[in-house]
Amino acid sequence: MERTRGPAIVATLLAALALPAAGQEIYKSVDEEGNVTYSDQPPTPDARPMDLPPLTVAEPFEVPPPLVGELEPGDEIVPYAGLALVSPEPEQHFWGTGGTLRAQIEAPHELRAGDSVNFYLDGALAGNVRGYGFDLAEVHRGEHSVYAEIVGEGGQVLARTEPVVFYMHQQSVLNPNNPRGRGNN
Repeated sequence: MERTRGPAIVATLLAALALPAAGQEIYKSVDEEGNVTYSDQPPTPDARPMDLPPLTVAEPFEVPPPLVGELEPGDEIVPYAGLALVSPEPEQHFWGTGGTLRAQIEAPHELRAGDSVNFYLDGALAGNVRGYGFDLAEVHRGEHSVYAEIVGEGGQVLARTEPVVFYMHQQSVLNPNNPRGRGNN
């Protein structure tokens, strides 16, 4: 109940401030070019005030809290709104992973029965899982992108993350800074 007092107090203060304006007259005038002007001052001595409808005042209401946890079949809200790729992070660089890294998504709800997650590496399907994480394998040196989508039992896409670009670095024996590279025995 404490949450509804704040909006009620603000509404009361705004209504009190509007009382002086509610008693004022409003005048409408149109110039020779068709421009309309509204004012609380009469534009001419013979101007008549406008008849305005009474102000509409809405009662405050409490916004229901967001749903948390498993959704039931038949729920009408979008269960995966807010889906996001949390790993890798945009423009993240990886070294010494052996060509493997974990892609991880985050959603406000657990996967519903029958739904699964497709992970895409460089636009190609890398895997389909019943969880929010997947190990991408054979990720070679260079720039890559990854995104994920949740698909329903019939294959329809229910939600998709934005693609994230990341960079994979691997040691090379040709690198002169590598202690095991050329010239270092």
